[in-house]
Amino acid sequence: RDPLERANRPQEPKAPFPYRTEEVTVRDGDVVLAGTLTTPLGVSGPYPAVLLLTGSGAQNRDEEIFGHKPFLVLADHLTKAGMAVLRMDDRGVGGSSGKVHLSTTADFARDALAGVRFLRSRREIDRRRIGLAGHSEGGTVAALAAARSKDVAFVILLAGAGVPGADLVLRQAEEMSRARGLPKEAVAAEQELLREAIRLVTAGADSAAMHESLAATTLRLRGGVADSLKASIELAQTSAAAMSQAMRTPWFRHFLRYDPRDALRQVRVPALALAGELDMQVSPAQNLPEIEAALRE
Repeated sequence: RDPLERANRPQEPKAPFPYRTEEVTVRDGDVVLAGTLTTPLGVSGPYPAVLLLTGSGAQNRDEEIFGHKPFLVLADHLTKAGMAVLRMDDRGVGGSSGKVHLSTTADFARDALAGVRFLRSRREIDRRRIGLAGHSEGGTVAALAAARSKDVAFVILLAGAGVPGADLVLRQAEEMSRARGLPKEAVAAEQELLREAIRLVTAGADSAAMHESLAATTLRLRGGVADSLKASIELAQTSAAAMSQAMRTPWFRHFLRYDPRDALRQVRVPALALAGELDMQVSPAQNLPEIEAALRE
């Protein structure tokens, strides 16, 4: 058995819940999104509401990963606090139609606004107090949706990005490689290979061209380091080559080019940005100052 199946998760709420739980569907054009709406009991409406937006990749409505269900925990807490909460399966996940890998952040923003329209259609929801809370890419989606619609009353970014995707990917790789204890020369080589991979992907290069260019870059880098570092550089080439293939999806191409600050500058509602101090996926030092500056602009 998977050891995660036996892991203790005391933070996860268990039925019966002290609030209403309803299975719902939300339509965004041809895409049907399946979700769960929770509304308070014992508190008179209409209720303020929040739509939870998942991070990158194929995620279910609970944003389940590594045996954790963070959106289930958040929805439980917020509903007990008197808010209605809507959370939805991503495109192509669970009960939702569509294909997440063929979609982009702009598509997910449309899905978010479809969720807002759904909430506005419900009599128990306060139409003036509907907000978006997004984790990681969901924060980018929340800001973009809020910039496009006056129906969004507030925005919450949980480990949201404040720089273009290409900069984010490079910082992620650097921080993780340093955490693994790679020598600085190997980290620098990996960064150069990743920059080349990003350049090739955004230029639309095919697999053969990417392989040839990365191999040539690796050969050049190997020639300028001690023998003890050559294996680390070859490992960096393998990592960059694997990432370059993953980057060729429509989502990743859009992500690499997209600058979230453009939408953040257009947000005109209260915004809260939260980050984890030890987060190596979305560095707070890299992203929080840029988010704050863009919001102030």
